[in-house]
Amino acid sequence: MGTKTHLAGAYRRAQLHATTATADGRPATRSTVSGDVETYTFAAGDVLLGQEGWTLSSMHESAAGATALRASGRWDHPLHRGSWHRTVTERCEISCTAQGDTLRADFTLHDPLDAPTLAVMSEARTTRHSVPRGTLLLPHLHACFGPMIETVARTTKDTGEPTPVALLGCSDSVHAVASFELVWLSAERSGLAILETPDGHIRADEYSIRAETGVQLGDWNPTTNWFVGGDGLLAGYTAGEAIVWRAASAPSRA
Repeated sequence: MGTKTHLAGAYRRAQLHATTATADGRPATRSTVSGDVETYTFAAGDVLLGQEGWTLSSMHESAAGATALRASGRWDHPLHRGSWHRTVTERCEISCTAQGDTLRADFTLHDPLDAPTLAVMSEARTTRHSVPRGTLLLPHLHACFGPMIETVARTTKDTGEPTPVALLGCSDSVHAVASFELVWLSAERSGLAILETPDGHIRADEYSIRAETGVQLGDWNPTTNWFVGGDGLLAGYTAGEAIVWRAASAPSRA
């Protein structure tokens, strides 16, 4: 626990296409990898030993524009082992660039026992919104999904209740630069599985996610299969013929 942890990698996206069967009769697929890339770095130091805690930086670049994130927060348990499983995001700085314009937003979660609030600062203005106790912050970036899925799954298993999650983003609308949507999610682990990717296979825990209200987050739908690696990072997900996977990853549970 005395050493610092540094993780880095990238998420890639591909479209899978069915082809003719191989010579031994097995189904075959080919993939078209897009230029849609999300890179991330994660640094952690044990606050009990005088280190700085944890921070996440991520950049998502696509043909439509770019989104940059810097997130920080607390450890879910004081006896953590430097694992992503133990992080709770309390602040997110998000920057979106599209059509030559850059929009910035800062989300800060205050979660006292009496009145939890989410402060949203954008264009030098701050608004405060009441949120349910235990709300999780979730920016629209893949690097943030793993800890959220495991935290929600743990709550679902322990209490049977959905978890409030604030989906964070920024918009190019003149009247809504910073935005968030509050949803209630439940998650369940179905077991260890193998995710086949254009880079090879990844062993990870497979989860399903259920939303109490209608929500659209990229490819997120009731049939999406989510995979979380042994370090708590999202290993990838599949939705129909689309696949997003971690192209450079830390060790899995394999």
